[in-house]
Amino acid sequence: MLRADDLTRVTWCCLHYATAADVTPQLRTALESAGIAAFDLNGEPVRTREDLLRSIANAMRFPDYFGMNWDAVIDCLRDLADRHPAEGYVLFVHAAEWLWRQGLPWMGEFVEVWLTAAEESGHDGVPLHLVFVNAAPASMTA
Repeated sequence: MLRADDLTRVTWCCLHYATAADVTPQLRTALESAGIAAFDLNGEPVRTREDLLRSIANAMRFPDYFGMNWDAVIDCLRDLADRHPAEGYVLFVHAAEWLWRQGLPWMGEFVEVWLTAAEESGHDGVPLHLVFVNAAPASMTA
């Protein structure tokens, strides 16, 4: 179960796996109340590394000069506070099961980049969390 407390503090555990049922309006309200900026990325249309980079940039509102590479992602995550002042940041990656099922090597690259940025952000006391959201299991939707 995903809890707001898990997403509002700096911790080495900055990667999370959740179902769509876990990302409730109450969770979003709690994050907003804590000053956490939440971003949403739809993984369904992502088919290539470039699609993923573009989707990250769009979801997190990276600047127009974003360089479409992993180093540029780290740079843009580093200066999130300049563009979107907040107490912390969460990126929800929806339809993540498709991305992981494909066994795409760039998903590992994405995680590695995120962990690097989260560690740096943590040194400044700013939480940076990545949540992979899968569709709710059929038993949870009935």
